[in-house]
Amino acid sequence: MKSPNVGREVKTPLKDEVARRRFSQELECNFSVIAPAGVGKTSAIVDRVVNIVQIDDKRQGTGLKPLAIVTYTRKAARDMEVRSRNALLQQGARPESLVRLSQAFFGTIHSFCLDLIRAEGHFLGLSSAIEIANNHSSLWLQFIRDNDQVIDIMEGNNLDGFRRHSEVGKVIELAREWRGSGPTNKTLEPLPKPDLTPLLNFVPHGRTKKGVEEGKAILHRWEKLFEGNQSYLPLPRFSKGGREFQALWNQAFLPLRTWLENFGMEAVKQVARDYRDYRVSRGLLTYDDLVYFAILLLAHPVAGPRLRSRAYNIILDEAQDTDRDQFRVLLGLTRSGNTKGEWLNGEGPPPEPGRFCMVGDPQQSIYSSRADLPTYLDIHRRFVEHGVGEGLNFSVTFRCDRRIVDAVNHCFPAILKDCYGQVGFERLTARPDAGPGQVIRCRLRPTEALQPDRDVEASSMAEARSLAAWLQSIGTEGLGIKEWAEVAVLCPRRRWLSTLSSVFEEVGLKAVLQSNEEICGDSPAVAWLTALVVIMAEPENSFEIVGVLREIFGVSDHDLARYVEERHSYVDNEFHPVRICDPIMGEGQVIEVLNSLVKIRSDVGSLPLYELLASLVEKTKLRQRLSVLPGYPKELVMATLDALLEEVADWEEQGHSLTAVAALLRNRFQEEVQDVEGSSDQISLITCHKAKGLEWNVVILPFLFRKINFFSDPYPRIVRAPQKRSSRMILFREEDLGESQKQLDRNRMQECERLLYVATTRARQSLVLVDSSAFYENGPTGRGFSFGELLRILPGEENHPIWNSMPWDPKLQSSDLELPTDALGAKELVDRFDPSVVSEAAGVASCFVRRVTPSSLAVAGGASLHREESDLAALPSFPEMFVIQQRQDGIDYGNWWHQMMETNHWKEDIEEWTLHFNKSLTFCPDPNRGRIEVELFRNSPLVQALLSPELKITTEVPILWKNKKGIAYEGFIDLVAWNEKRRNWLVVDWKTDQTKVNAVTKLMNAYGSQLKAYAESLMGLSPETTVDVLLYSTVLGKPLTLCSDK
Repeated sequence: MKSPNVGREVKTPLKDEVARRRFSQELECNFSVIAPAGVGKTSAIVDRVVNIVQIDDKRQGTGLKPLAIVTYTRKAARDMEVRSRNALLQQGARPESLVRLSQAFFGTIHSFCLDLIRAEGHFLGLSSAIEIANNHSSLWLQFIRDNDQVIDIMEGNNLDGFRRHSEVGKVIELAREWRGSGPTNKTLEPLPKPDLTPLLNFVPHGRTKKGVEEGKAILHRWEKLFEGNQSYLPLPRFSKGGREFQALWNQAFLPLRTWLENFGMEAVKQVARDYRDYRVSRGLLTYDDLVYFAILLLAHPVAGPRLRSRAYNIILDEAQDTDRDQFRVLLGLTRSGNTKGEWLNGEGPPPEPGRFCMVGDPQQSIYSSRADLPTYLDIHRRFVEHGVGEGLNFSVTFRCDRRIVDAVNHCFPAILKDCYGQVGFERLTARPDAGPGQVIRCRLRPTEALQPDRDVEASSMAEARSLAAWLQSIGTEGLGIKEWAEVAVLCPRRRWLSTLSSVFEEVGLKAVLQSNEEICGDSPAVAWLTALVVIMAEPENSFEIVGVLREIFGVSDHDLARYVEERHSYVDNEFHPVRICDPIMGEGQVIEVLNSLVKIRSDVGSLPLYELLASLVEKTKLRQRLSVLPGYPKELVMATLDALLEEVADWEEQGHSLTAVAALLRNRFQEEVQDVEGSSDQISLITCHKAKGLEWNVVILPFLFRKINFFSDPYPRIVRAPQKRSSRMILFREEDLGESQKQLDRNRMQECERLLYVATTRARQSLVLVDSSAFYENGPTGRGFSFGELLRILPGEENHPIWNSMPWDPKLQSSDLELPTDALGAKELVDRFDPSVVSEAAGVASCFVRRVTPSSLAVAGGASLHREESDLAALPSFPEMFVIQQRQDGIDYGNWWHQMMETNHWKEDIEEWTLHFNKSLTFCPDPNRGRIEVELFRNSPLVQALLSPELKITTEVPILWKNKKGIAYEGFIDLVAWNEKRRNWLVVDWKTDQTKVNAVTKLMNAYGSQLKAYAESLMGLSPETTVDVLLYSTVLGKPLTLCSDK
């Protein structure tokens, strides 16, 4: 399994060469690029990034700092950053270009919003130390427990009426995942009383009389209860009496049902708002919160202009998977500084030229639950029609060989028709050096008679056995490949893959079932082990302990609530009753589990780190608990757990404590799952969704004629109102959908059509479509549709002739391969190969430059904090922040001080400095401390030195220098002052550590290596100069000379 290899050289000009060149070179234009499967969109984005970083400094001003490449996954962001850096190196770019590239943002929309919030969130009262809420379920339960009156949100008797006719608990649960915003309406009309007169006076006709009388009896009973004191009285349901009677029934209860829907929606919105406030008060935000607050920042009268004035240059990847609010953030940042309103809503000017580009493919929009395809298409249209930017189309695919491209081009115009809300089809063009490829119709037949009363699982099991037998008979050679790892079997549903996995294992075909998790925390092995380690390190962390009791030990919410309620009555209120510090007196499941955890913590506490975790896994029976979880492949879960334990062994060798490991595991929680690489004899079994962005030499699509069923969502539920994309409504039963049901069904089908496109375009050389229609003839039908139906290959449909013309067996042999022109001289090249170069190559193969940031050489608590670049993302902005990262106020203060010094007008006089310092104090997280330390600084000898007219002062100076040991120092120096007359560099590093006892010694021990690295780098970059390095302690109010070298 590999990501697309789209960087190959193709000498023949591409059909879409002009569009590619324009996108990479016309940097003053906005573009919306349609990039179908395998066309090399990543390479195109990298080309544009490389060209941006290499334009002259005068054009860019402060460099590349405002460039942001926003991707759908962190993995894609890392790939783009690495490829951009490699491209610059291959082109012999100057070090300055590499430094400018390091200033660019590569990451997801949520990471981008988090950066905005940490920088400007104080305008909204948000801390810069905000964290992502990982355990959403436990947080919600704690919110409910801490807010007894969570649903008392409306005035008057309306709440009582709502409680009487609906299940309030289920409605409030919807607020947990509510993503909307906007004001709530507390002025709803009083609860209406249904007018049942037309129904009770209805005169039945013919055969409907019995049903009508039955309905009237129900109405009489319901009306009596309505007038009485019945505490819970849901709206009556009735489906008899004929069409006319049913219409009157719906009309009679429509006002009450509409009122309940409106009230329920308002309740959800207000509880969701209270829940968000609760998260903020605990310093936690969800991913949706990040986008929400980023939008508020853009609308803020001070923060909005500040953010827009940065003049971000944004490139958005996978635009079709972006929702409306995310577009609001990205588009809002690329408009002029003083702009008001939102362009998406038709307010104000559009993004400025050259500041917003997006690359996407509507055909690959397969995540409707979190994306907004209509908004994306609307933005693309407005770009083109209103002159905001230009639309470009890439068509040459570097992935699929010719016959696969031909099959896609023949079949999908009948599927993606650009009507009824479905997107249009974009034709593909095979690359000039593409091989012939093949599309096979693998026709399977049952090996034994199928039972007439069989269920769909029996049919699928029979198909899986036949497919396994076919693969064994044909082998890798018959498919034209060398090993099974070149094969992937794709299905639209993960549980279908489990059938294949069990059958393949049964017959001896080795296969790996790819994980369906997107982040590490989705794996129960990661989530459960992390939670256990956290509570061992933090025995009073009631939030995590409750999660362990619920998820791992199966303690019910009822038992937990009852225990907490009872304990609160006589336990000291200084601590939460859910803790594992000391044994607890009493009986019951909660106390039993808590005491077992107390004992485990006592037993393992003194063990070495790896033994501690291994013992913890054993004593909690974690392996046994994980192995019986439904829906998770046992071998995959166990492999994940073992890999984590092996990594803990490495952390132990590095000297990490249990607390540090808990923090490392928490950080790992949000990392993306790395794809499991199969060995040379393993076939990949993977869902069509998970396969997006990947490719294989051979792709097999089984179960073409098995129905893809969609189970009804539980009610009540929130749905998008028909024809009103931005509004939502709450429904209490399926019948309330009415005509909307048809639209929802159509949307599901259209998304599956696009999923089929994604699946068929994963193959490089061979696409195998399994004709298993015989397994599902005369069997159960059920609701839903199959890939075969969506492909339009049934008799009489558009693609049936193509289906009939497909070969039944693989015919691609080595003699049939058409070699590209570039390969004809390969033998001559081999003949001229000089073996003597092998030893020379081996000698330099391991000479890789090791990147070290000087700030990573800081020391905390006597232990070296040397870190590689992969660790840096998890650390605070400045080195002393790591030393005191458990004290959040210190982090906020340190960031404030560095920001104040970075933005000071150093060329001006002391009066201007003082004005700047006083203005900055307005935003200081600790004003009293700030005033004292600013005054100390103004009176310090350093100020007098920096006021010298002989000095040229620059802040946040980037450095990149490699020493003779192969170590490259890369980072930023807080302040550098150059004295041309003396040929001297003065380096100043700000430190806000609150250290007073033995301060000089402690600061020298902690930061000496860091500052010496600065000095070494500057001397290496300018050998004929001298360097003086000062550490300025804000607490001491004076500079410390830590080193002075020539």
